[in-house]
Amino acid sequence: MFSLTFLFFLQSLAEILIQNLINTTKGIQNIPLNSYCEDLIPTKQLKIQLTQQFQGTSILAICQTNLENNDQFEQLLEQKNQESNNCLVDFNAYILRNQTQVLFIQHNHHSTLVSQYYNIFSIDKHKCHASVYSSQDSIYLLTVESYEIEECALNCKNHGICVKGFCQCPLGYFGYDCDIITTNIEQNNYFFGFQILYLDLITLQSVDYVIELNQELTYSIICYANSSHLQIPNQIGKILQINENQINSCKQQTQLLQQQTKINYYSQFIFVTNTSKIVSYSHQADEQYSSIIVFIVLASILSVIIIIIIVVYIFKIKNERKQQKQTIQMENLMPAQQFFSVSDRRSPYQDEQSCSICLEPFKPDSIVRMTYCEHIFHVTCLQNWMKKNKICPLCRAALDTVTIQSKRKTEQKPQKNHILQQLSSLQKHDGSLNSIDGNLSYQSPVTKQLAIVKHSKFAK
Repeated sequence: MFSLTFLFFLQSLAEILIQNLINTTKGIQNIPLNSYCEDLIPTKQLKIQLTQQFQGTSILAICQTNLENNDQFEQLLEQKNQESNNCLVDFNAYILRNQTQVLFIQHNHHSTLVSQYYNIFSIDKHKCHASVYSSQDSIYLLTVESYEIEECALNCKNHGICVKGFCQCPLGYFGYDCDIITTNIEQNNYFFGFQILYLDLITLQSVDYVIELNQELTYSIICYANSSHLQIPNQIGKILQINENQINSCKQQTQLLQQQTKINYYSQFIFVTNTSKIVSYSHQADEQYSSIIVFIVLASILSVIIIIIIVVYIFKIKNERKQQKQTIQMENLMPAQQFFSVSDRRSPYQDEQSCSICLEPFKPDSIVRMTYCEHIFHVTCLQNWMKKNKICPLCRAALDTVTIQSKRKTEQKPQKNHILQQLSSLQKHDGSLNSIDGNLSYQSPVTKQLAIVKHSKFAK
């Protein structure tokens, strides 16, 4: 009683047309509003509010005509407030057993979708009636207030924004003033008691949405853009399913609602459940999506590994061929030999008895290479050295194949010229005089050959 009195005091500050504290008995009480509807101008709207002393005892309805009996009220509630019988009730407040119910009256003729969404009753021929049905003796406060049409008659709750007389609610909240709080069904793992949950279609990653329950559950599912009114759980099953057609239809209805109100809405399904037992569930859509993600990730990783292996193998083959080619070139330019055979041919002033790379002494049978600069190294030591360096470890002379080949060509030219000179000198002295025991004699090339032949025969 104190709360009703306090509310009465607060609302006295507003433009109040009616505010009556009413004691009523069980049944229907009609409250004529025709005079207020007749005086209502297009730029104004009426807010009809019923505040109960006890929850769930009275129901407010705005109609074109008076409701005469209880059956009409019951039919109105059974038909889920689709403006049947030209009436409107705050169906969500009835379902949630709220202490306060609010309806709005305007001249503007909104679509059924918008009217249901914001509890707006469009008057026809300036006629409107308020009817209150009480299931038992009760006390309630009935208030009628006038507001500008562009003004939100109620403050938008839960960070909602007032846009041209309508509350724009954030995700997870709905109702004409964003007062209904819901839970993301994707972040929930069980049902218990009376719950309101939402499924955001924008973030939905699957074509169909399926929830598998461990036991039967009483539930209802609605697209919030199709009807903002909560439905009493009336279905029973172990699987909750929304197919692709329902999802696409809900998205289209949401876009239509946005076009009609110029307000952003979320495409979402509302789940209402009621159970006295804990009912756990799993998201089949999430599991399928997770399986697809895992498969894609594993396939991608496997593909990358295969590509890396192929690239490494190609580079390995390429390097092996390159090393093989270098080894062949090295063998041709600086052949591997035993140390004792190389040391005999070296200059007398060069006396290397140990490898300058590994510092180990040479043995007579050590396999070595001698560079064109006449330095000796173990075959393995020189091979490892030349993987990173192309110069002699001692004198820093270039050891690349191009330089070595050019050096060899340069050294071969004087030898070739010397041989040619010797051949030309022999040709000039063919048929010359030679002294044998102080006697001069002429020997032709033929004579020389004969003498050699005779000598060979005599030797036999």
